[in-house]
Amino acid sequence: MSNENPKVILVDDDKDLLQLIAMRLSASGYAVTAVESGEAALAALSVSRPQVVVTDLRMQGMDGMALFDAIHRDSPSLPVVILTAHGTIPVVTADATVDADGLPRGTATLDVSALDTGNARRDKDLRGARFFDTATFPLVDFRSVSTRRTDDGVVVDGLLTIRGEDCPLSLAATLTHQPDGGVAVHATGTFDRMTSPLRRAPRWLISGSVDVVVDAVLHPVREAR
Repeated sequence: MSNENPKVILVDDDKDLLQLIAMRLSASGYAVTAVESGEAALAALSVSRPQVVVTDLRMQGMDGMALFDAIHRDSPSLPVVILTAHGTIPVVTADATVDADGLPRGTATLDVSALDTGNARRDKDLRGARFFDTATFPLVDFRSVSTRRTDDGVVVDGLLTIRGEDCPLSLAATLTHQPDGGVAVHATGTFDRMTSPLRRAPRWLISGSVDVVVDAVLHPVREAR
């Protein structure tokens, strides 16, 4: 019987988070090989086979899913754990219009005091003074500033007001017209929290870049005569 500690290849392009997770795994008795890219993980795999690979989902270059596919082409039985977290924030109010050119514009207010990531401890930390500070700033506002058309749809450039400070956010959106005259909107963007008031929170709580996904249906409002 081998007395060697179980081997883990840990992959994350966030150096601070990589170091923190590596320290915790090492303290739990794992032999950790920590690397900062998917390509480096594949190189480490060619030298020594671990019991498991743990990787972040969002990384520059080869992301977590691409690494998963590359590993399972050669080693289909090797476990790969992909780290990610998702959450929802309810919309309190919203006002949107689609202009004559088919471009959406509008505003929305989000209740961050009711955010839900499925982890009560994480939610409490995110609502705390180091992050959203919902005791003082329970709401986050978004307003569009400009809208432009692209080959794939439209891009809405706007501002998020977080803890009283305006922060830029661009959303790439696709619009689908509904039979009732409404418009379904699917929009995605990446928010750099390190340039916002949320930069105070440690990276083990949430990554520096946050993926934003918006799904909404705009219904026409007819003016009363």
